[in-house]
Amino acid sequence: VVLLLVFGFCCVVVLLLVFIVLFFCWFLAFVVLLFFCWFLLCCSFVGFFCVVLLLNPCHFLYWVCACACACAHTHTRADWCSQEPAVIAIQRSADLGQTWNRTVILSAQSGYSTGPTPALLANGRVWRAFEYNRGAWGSGYDALLVSAPIGSDLLDASNWVQTKGLPFSAVASNIPADWSVPGFVKDFGWLEGNAVLGPDGAVYNVLRVNSHPVANKAAVLRVPDFNQPPVFDRFLDYFPGGASKFSVRRDPTTGWWVTLSNNITDESIHQAPGCLNVPYNASAVRGDTLLSCSGLNLLSCTPGQVDCRGDSRNLLTLAVAKDFYTWSAVAVLLQDDTGFPAWASYLFTGFHYVDWQFDGDNSEDIIMAVRTAYRGANCYHNSNRITFKAIPNWRSLT
Repeated sequence: VVLLLVFGFCCVVVLLLVFIVLFFCWFLAFVVLLFFCWFLLCCSFVGFFCVVLLLNPCHFLYWVCACACACAHTHTRADWCSQEPAVIAIQRSADLGQTWNRTVILSAQSGYSTGPTPALLANGRVWRAFEYNRGAWGSGYDALLVSAPIGSDLLDASNWVQTKGLPFSAVASNIPADWSVPGFVKDFGWLEGNAVLGPDGAVYNVLRVNSHPVANKAAVLRVPDFNQPPVFDRFLDYFPGGASKFSVRRDPTTGWWVTLSNNITDESIHQAPGCLNVPYNASAVRGDTLLSCSGLNLLSCTPGQVDCRGDSRNLLTLAVAKDFYTWSAVAVLLQDDTGFPAWASYLFTGFHYVDWQFDGDNSEDIIMAVRTAYRGANCYHNSNRITFKAIPNWRSLT
């Protein structure tokens, strides 16, 4: 009995020792594995930052900023490579836009905004319109231009001159009374200006106007000289597509002013109660809720409001002015052929933010790149493709 007790005790002790040894080995192996994983992770991060730094220091600063401050604003990177509101910068490409090997900052501070609008060569200078953001979108913008002598080194910031800005608030009192709808409060504002040569040989700035619930409005400013601030000329009561971004260019052959824009027609403005029938979840079309899209104001329409389709972008038109101020929509270039009902087309189809150029002999053709939301976009505003199109013999459409 004693021998059995001693033998049993020894077995228990041995098993405990084996267990302790195995536990220690497993723990040690776990610690080593954990350290190894941590080491690999650190090496991966260091390697990633080194590669990004070598390829693009702008993105390196972005990632450092993102890790350090969790991207306090979704549009904030380093000052010199940020999205709007940002600094004014000019870049150079020597291979037709494949790579951009030099960036020069032209403004001493950030806070500027713009869209893909033209640069103008006129009166011996290169002109470009911008806005300075003092607060609210559109209504808090100052309209201004920057310019440099033609033939000068455009990558030398000292050659560029910036006009003083004209605040929208300084001209808001000129907004026509019939632009307001009783019971509907909307902040008017301007943005995404175009530097354009006017009929008198002066440079003008033609700006998009946020004018909901009415649409198709624009603002015209005159620039007395390169070192003088723009002067308010007038609001245009009809500018096809003035509620969305547009680009204006002058045809060198006819002298007409031309734009491709999202004209708002009676057919594209669907008043209540039709908009009240829009389901909260458009599962019949996309299966996505409308919360992420500006279609929310569509859902909140009440009888009598006309904002339901006030910013639709599912119709792209060619518009022409022969005297600079009087505009006409002369042709429909793109329209929705998906078969969507009107409200769904408004929400999910967009042919907008078009940038274009005259092309061919005597500028007889137009080529254009279109930010396109079509057959699969989750919202008209958020494009799911960029499309390139040509308009042969565009003057025949006028």
